[in-house]
Amino acid sequence: MRGPWSDLERTTLNTCEPDVASWLVHPAETVSAFAYLIVALVVWWLYRDSDRQLPARHLPAILTAIGLGAACFHATFTSAFHALDLAVIYLFTGYMLTAMLVHRNYLSRRNFGRAFLVTGIGGGVLPFIHLWMGFAGLTVEALVMLWMGRVVNPGTDYGTAILLLVAGVALLVIDHLGVGCLRGPLEHTVQPHVVWHILSATSFYFLYRYERILERRWLQAD
Repeated sequence: MRGPWSDLERTTLNTCEPDVASWLVHPAETVSAFAYLIVALVVWWLYRDSDRQLPARHLPAILTAIGLGAACFHATFTSAFHALDLAVIYLFTGYMLTAMLVHRNYLSRRNFGRAFLVTGIGGGVLPFIHLWMGFAGLTVEALVMLWMGRVVNPGTDYGTAILLLVAGVALLVIDHLGVGCLRGPLEHTVQPHVVWHILSATSFYFLYRYERILERRWLQAD
């Protein structure tokens, strides 16, 4: 029951929210994806002047793309947009992973762009080859990124981001497993996947604050 998108291949991975025969197949999950755009706007507004020399200034645009990708996927719940949804996330994990390699002195700053082509752009090809390859690659990038981030400069912002992400991932997993799903009047209002969108979007705010401090050291070293 997908209405306008019925002729397109439905994704094979289910979530708690049942399909609706309308332009928004999963209304709650679609609307909650705009949390990424709201956080991106907040970060851009707060740091647009002070961080204009930092590579991190591009992160709000990446988060905006993630939000739009997630909204398109949940609105249509099709395989093509599911792959796109995962591919866009590689822009963020790839950026952060590459930045951590520089912060750890495993990679020179002048090679940042070339490395990002592999981790961010190259990684984004995997979901289009096979959806589970996309998930596997994202998991590896995220785990390495988070581990190196803990070693580089643990702090309040980083710790808060991790707590939000861990809680969000737990909800994401149980949602895909069909556990804890709400039915009845709330089935198109609150679901674990909805909360995942909000928690992961909020974690970006703290990850950005964490990353900008590290990148400002680059400016001081120049």
